[in-house]
Amino acid sequence: RYPSDPSVATILLLNLVVLEPGEAIVLPAGNLHAYLGGVGVELMGASDNVIRAGLTDKPTDIARVLATIDASPIERPVVPVGARLTLDGVGVSLVRLAPGDHHRAVGHELAIDLDGGCWYYAPGEHIEVSAPTFVVTPTATA
Repeated sequence: RYPSDPSVATILLLNLVVLEPGEAIVLPAGNLHAYLGGVGVELMGASDNVIRAGLTDKPTDIARVLATIDASPIERPVVPVGARLTLDGVGVSLVRLAPGDHHRAVGHELAIDLDGGCWYYAPGEHIEVSAPTFVVTPTATA
């Protein structure tokens, strides 16, 4: 897809991580990553400092990537999402609901189920799910 992009060689330096439904990967800032397939939700703090290294039609900044990258190994980047996964520094938690669970939105929330549905809920709205569902909820008020 990008035959003249020299960054294709960086793929050989990345760890291949396969996620199963219900798993999450936690990557601190400075980690080079790519998505090869599937569907995922990326949660990150408000920022205007996304730096692309290549294999994209979007602008890249290799000098900045090399100055910013953190190549330290991450011992366990994959984490199971239990009832709640709080993302430090992001201001949100990821709440896992099983079919039949109930939840009341404490803030503006986004619910995504494993069947492919996605819904917005305003503060105070009641959520009842029929499929495994993940809700992005504010941490400060949760």
